[in-house]
Amino acid sequence: SNEAKDIQISNCSSNQLEKDKKEIDKIYKLENSINFYFQKEKIDKLFRNQFTQKRKDGFGSFMNFYNWYKSFEDKCYYCGTSSDNLKILFDHGKLHSDKFNSTLHIERLNPKEEYSHDNCRLACSLCNNTKSDLISKENYVKYFSEPMSNFLQDLKDGKIENKIRI
Repeated sequence: SNEAKDIQISNCSSNQLEKDKKEIDKIYKLENSINFYFQKEKIDKLFRNQFTQKRKDGFGSFMNFYNWYKSFEDKCYYCGTSSDNLKILFDHGKLHSDKFNSTLHIERLNPKEEYSHDNCRLACSLCNNTKSDLISKENYVKYFSEPMSNFLQDLKDGKIENKIRI
């Protein structure tokens, strides 16, 4: 589930916040590429939106969390849709939500277990919230991954519309 709302960096101790900032500075120094500015912006967003207290507890440090995050392709674990394609769908109004956006979520494969390297993957908001804590990873992959992928691809290709009537 999307827990970006429960981030409360302002409630962190100043000592912990300083440690996290030092880790981010280390990452900035490691990121030596043409896209440095883009990477810095992405790291800042990742820290602000995804690194909640529960995730700190599970991953141990922001550096561990960041290394885990970078180990995955920028696409949904379940349907395989890239964050770039999700951004296109949201930016062009093919998907609209007051609650969700194109950002990939940190999905716990087993929602009863803690956040950890082995239990977490990146998932789009559609898959993450459809699966929630109602459907096992195995059943979601078997019954929903391919149809969700097809739906998002057809939507992107203009083969279907997704108009929600109010």
